[in-house]
Amino acid sequence: MKILLYTEGLKTISKSGLGKAIKHQMKALEDNKIEYTTNLKDNYDILHINFYGPKSYFYAKKARKNGKKIVYHAHSTEEDFRNSFLFSNLVSPLFKKWLIRCYSLGDYIITPTEYSKRLLENYHLNRPIKAISNGVDTKFFERNEKAGMEFRKKYGYTKKDKIIVGIGLYIKRKGILDFVELAKRLPEYQFIWFGHSPLWASPREIKKAVTTKLPNLKFAGYVESSVIKSALSGADLYLFPTLEETEGIPIIEALTSKIPTLIRDIPVFEEYKANKVVYKAKDLDDFEKKIKKILEKKLPDLTEAGYVEAKKKDIKTVGQELVNTYEEVLKMRRRREKKSNTGKILGGTIFLIALVTAMLFLLRNPSMGNNLKPYERSFEINDIPVSITLYSNDAKKAEKALKKAEQIYQNYAELTDRENGPLKEMQEIDSQQDTVQVDSKLYDMIVYGKEWYDKSNGIFNIHMGEVTDFWQDYFNGEKEFPKASELQKLDTDIEDVVPLGLEDKSIYHMGCYITIPIIVILLLFVIYRITRKKYNWLVPTIAVIGISLGICMFFYGKITNLSNLLENHHMNLDLTNLTMGHATDEVAEYFEKHGFTKYLINASSLMRVGDYYEEEGKYILVVSSPFKDVEEEALTTVHMNNGAVASKGIYQDYFTYNEKDYSKIFSSKTYMPVDNMVGVTVVAKDAKEAEVLATILFSMSIPDGQKYIQNYPDVYVMWAYLDDNGVKRKLITENFYDLK
Repeated sequence: MKILLYTEGLKTISKSGLGKAIKHQMKALEDNKIEYTTNLKDNYDILHINFYGPKSYFYAKKARKNGKKIVYHAHSTEEDFRNSFLFSNLVSPLFKKWLIRCYSLGDYIITPTEYSKRLLENYHLNRPIKAISNGVDTKFFERNEKAGMEFRKKYGYTKKDKIIVGIGLYIKRKGILDFVELAKRLPEYQFIWFGHSPLWASPREIKKAVTTKLPNLKFAGYVESSVIKSALSGADLYLFPTLEETEGIPIIEALTSKIPTLIRDIPVFEEYKANKVVYKAKDLDDFEKKIKKILEKKLPDLTEAGYVEAKKKDIKTVGQELVNTYEEVLKMRRRREKKSNTGKILGGTIFLIALVTAMLFLLRNPSMGNNLKPYERSFEINDIPVSITLYSNDAKKAEKALKKAEQIYQNYAELTDRENGPLKEMQEIDSQQDTVQVDSKLYDMIVYGKEWYDKSNGIFNIHMGEVTDFWQDYFNGEKEFPKASELQKLDTDIEDVVPLGLEDKSIYHMGCYITIPIIVILLLFVIYRITRKKYNWLVPTIAVIGISLGICMFFYGKITNLSNLLENHHMNLDLTNLTMGHATDEVAEYFEKHGFTKYLINASSLMRVGDYYEEEGKYILVVSSPFKDVEEEALTTVHMNNGAVASKGIYQDYFTYNEKDYSKIFSSKTYMPVDNMVGVTVVAKDAKEAEVLATILFSMSIPDGQKYIQNYPDVYVMWAYLDDNGVKRKLITENFYDLK
């Protein structure tokens, strides 16, 4: 196992708490003998991302396309972004949207505390989230009396001075304003603040605080960890009046150094028991009282209990938790893509799936738990019936979500329409044009289809448009039954499909969306400093224009996604076996993003379900028999939550020739209808994979399919076929019994 630790702008953030966290990760992996690299060109198994910049986003997208696992370390939230820098509160909603976009690229999300985990869960990221402390090298920060004396000597303090230490950037969120105010109120004590950030990016009140001239107040700026260690060993109190954190590494360092610690009573610090491990204060007056009592020895010494608590967050312990997480991630199946890798269409399916009668009864029972009610919507997409049941206690929001779901299906149908949509335009484009610009969703479907071409050794081929057209002429009565010699002349070369990906200009655009608003803010600051005495009206006017421009550019880029290009080879694509699955997964993701986790989507022979609508239980899905002239209606039942079922075969979409039924799924080798079995059903975590695998397995012989599916241990399969004597048979993978 090899980890790629990637932190964008590491030099820039090295002096922050995040910079410390990265160093701790490296030390933790070294202590646990886990191989890692920071070189993007090296081979690796897991990409561990620590920042949310445009490069991080780009490399995460690239890693996902290459099939790499991604751990996204969520060190930041909207909540701790607020009250940070100039205009931070104004842009924090946009910052949150960007964080969601970045974090959603991870297969797994790590965040430092249970508190930050709860915040992220409210972002509806639909990813597993685990709280793992950033940790501290407790051996390094253990109390050192000699280093403490050197600290007092270096900064001009005597043995009698009572010293209070603060640590953090020059930002309001860190509580620096209260720190300065306390220095004013308590002139008998010495206050020193370690940490630094550019004052030009700070609001006026922070600049005023940092430049305050008091005989008992020092701002020592950024210092190395060894100086922090000596300060914590030589001072009398560590004071942390921060307003918001995702963890707060200095607290752990202070507790390890056995220095009395006073922190603000905020939710993130709930794990540190007040009056047992640390002391807590709610406001300035409370801080003032507690400082006096602690320094005058009127409160019990809690340093030994604090030391025990800090040892729990030692780097070695954190490293083992990281190792366990990495191992868990490697075992995970790839989760669905955030935006558009969301399914495959239904072109001829086999098993009609429905809820059993008992479940239908429960859906209509007014005594259902959690006061949830079922809201339903039914419609047709390309003659395929779709019905959706959404469980909610908010009728208005549920109806809005169902309406959006229908729009998503309709959008995919239009994108993949071979008669009037973009696929038709791709066939007719001017041959002198080198590239074809396509919608991002369509582009991702094409890339996904090419990936499965490689995974299936050419069995799954999206460049089968000429074959589809040829057979459609036969179905329309315009041609005789095709001959093999005629079919072999058709062009299905997948090499004609060449996705070019994101051009360099797309990275430029992405940079613009982020950097232009920042540049505008800087310009505003300069203009304000120059003109505030004469032209007070100018600053707010330019601010409104500049910020509006930045917001418009951000959403313009988000909506248009202009840089998805293909080489122009007059492609004739058929995305029939991708469309419905992609649409189904995107609908499910939309539901979950907006807080609807309990749902059932039934698109004929493709179904996806979320959490069960009651506290306990599973959906019971009935797989109808694909065989004709049979008495039993159900082939089997599937008990499941949070998964998808797809079926393919000679069941609904078929044609008859010489009194024999044929599927409208065509072999990518012979271009003739597939005729290996009656049908196949696949159960997987998402609809797009279930749909593709069902198509692939239906196109294989059963022995070949059994061998192939061993590559997917978390997928369940059932084959239905007629043996040599015409007897109806079914065959399942061993794990299929787990669905009972």
